[in-house]
Amino acid sequence: MSRRNGVLRPDAAKALLRRYALMGLNMCLLYAEDTYEVPGEPYFGYLRGRYTQEELRDLDAYAAQFGIEMFPCIQALGHLEQILQWPAYKSYQDVTGVLIAEEEPTYALIEKMIVAASSPFRSKRIHIGMDEAHGIGTGRYKQLHGEKRPFDVLNNHLNRVREICAKHGLKPMIWSDMFFRLGSKNNDYYDMQWDIPPDVVKNIPKDVELVYWDYYHTDQKFYEEWIDRHRKLGSDPLMAGGVWTWNHLWAALPWSFNITNACMKACKSRNLREVFTTMWGDDGMECDVFSALPGIQYFAEACVQRHNRRAGAARQFQGFLRCRLRRLGRCERNRQRAVDQETGKKRLPTSASGCSGRTRCCRSWIRIWLGHRCGNITRTWRKSSMLRQKNRPIRSA
Repeated sequence: MSRRNGVLRPDAAKALLRRYALMGLNMCLLYAEDTYEVPGEPYFGYLRGRYTQEELRDLDAYAAQFGIEMFPCIQALGHLEQILQWPAYKSYQDVTGVLIAEEEPTYALIEKMIVAASSPFRSKRIHIGMDEAHGIGTGRYKQLHGEKRPFDVLNNHLNRVREICAKHGLKPMIWSDMFFRLGSKNNDYYDMQWDIPPDVVKNIPKDVELVYWDYYHTDQKFYEEWIDRHRKLGSDPLMAGGVWTWNHLWAALPWSFNITNACMKACKSRNLREVFTTMWGDDGMECDVFSALPGIQYFAEACVQRHNRRAGAARQFQGFLRCRLRRLGRCERNRQRAVDQETGKKRLPTSASGCSGRTRCCRSWIRIWLGHRCGNITRTWRKSSMLRQKNRPIRSA
């Protein structure tokens, strides 16, 4: 669950956890960049609805009731624009959004972050991020330490943070993309011509798990190849797919089904032991996160089924998903050739699926989905076209 640019109210987070339990999921990563309480650091989550230590502890206890292991997913290198924007933290910045490595004050701050993020949870696992740290070692770091190979800056920083985790009995994992980006001439995670020097591979700590994230491809062979390439770095990766909740007002379900299908087939063929799916809150977290539930149900089915995943997901997730799958084809055909009989003008698509919004199929799946919403999380569209602040699942500052 992402808290990048919107923090779920505790009751909304619990509502999601209940549904995850019914789907058979047993792990939940709670993503945060700055939206958690760090003692002595008042700017963390300032005016952004951060979680308190007590709220995180309560969520962990709630998840544990259902057999779900919950642990934090934070950032210990990049994606820290929200905290580094404050003048009080300018000395911690290398380039925009990236912490400066090999500076003792940086590691003192990171230790406070790790302790604050992990202490409310009973799990000893922690995700320390480190993805998309573009420009690492080229800003203030270069002024203080001179020119240095970015690979070495990254590995040195990773080893220092790993030592902090080991000090507190934590088992860290990181996103893997920076090793591949630095080995690409185009800074491309998925560059087929990547080259990571052998000495860099040797210095990657083997007790830090690498997470291969990919929610852009529909070809099973692509995932298989990149799983193999991750294994060349010396360990078995974890896989992170995605249900597209970012840059949308409603989850992009058809695309999410396709990438999940290819991803899970590859994971099974390569015998990966752990996989999870992600929901990100980019921009203003404008997407209704509950609209992603059919995609998560499909992921859950893909974990245990080899065939008929959509049928299984529809059977387990009554209402919205069944209507969506049955009517999607008709809805798309209506969009392509719909012509208003009175005006002779084509109807303009207004929904993520390409539906005009005026066809019966579009109205049906919205109505059925609203009928299956549990609890007063949001106002139904039949009552109001705008969400009232007090009923939004996203908490205010």
